[in-house]
Amino acid sequence: MTERQRSTALPPISGGSPRQVSWASDIRERYVRARWGGRGTGAADDATRAVLARLTSARWWIDNRDRIDAALAERNPLPAMTGGTEQARRAATRIRAELVGKRWGNAIPPGVLDALRRLTDAEWWVRNAVGDGRPQAIDRAVGAEVPEHDRRQMALPTYGPPKPAHTGRCEDQPAYAAAFAKALNAASRSGDSRSLQWDDGPRLPGASCCLSLGSTLGGREGKRRWLENRAAEIRRGRFRRPTIEQARAQARTELARFERNLDGWG
Repeated sequence: MTERQRSTALPPISGGSPRQVSWASDIRERYVRARWGGRGTGAADDATRAVLARLTSARWWIDNRDRIDAALAERNPLPAMTGGTEQARRAATRIRAELVGKRWGNAIPPGVLDALRRLTDAEWWVRNAVGDGRPQAIDRAVGAEVPEHDRRQMALPTYGPPKPAHTGRCEDQPAYAAAFAKALNAASRSGDSRSLQWDDGPRLPGASCCLSLGSTLGGREGKRRWLENRAAEIRRGRFRRPTIEQARAQARTELARFERNLDGWG
């Protein structure tokens, strides 16, 4: 046995009669072989291998022999979301839970489970929940990450290549300039374009891609201007003038507090 095989070998089954131990050991061996082939648990991720190493009760394997994937999923929940804001992580967790509940419930196929454990970037989930705007966008995004067999089982719709909403770059479209200016104005005043009420006045016409890009970049530039203006105000209002770096740091702190309020965290 190699060092790798020794490090991934599972402890023996215990906690039953010799016949039960033999039966449970056979169930586990057949399950491991069916799921990972000749590589055994050496091909499993660390979290799954750790759970399997703790499951040495003969009764557990016998009782769950017809639902091992589901039983393992219950003992090895999906990892927490990472990256992005707290609001984005909460949204991503909700999107994932809804997809899993709709598609698989507690019986997540092994290949899908492996993919879900890799996909912990909150912004990936939020972005792909919208995707190309067509039905089942998040389903198709996850489907692209799972093995072919699991993808076929998902019975995903197929579409041709998306048709562009316009010719040329978004930056050259009138909608982009209008959205950029509106977001720039809002973020320059308050520090964050999310405070902008887009329903005030007529809705901006144009393709959604241009509006989204314009508002994102306009908000980014407006935030930069707000920070510079606020830092200048801080320096003017102090008897002992702070350095520009200190003033900028205070401005960033104030903006972070405002963004937390927008995120609902006070």
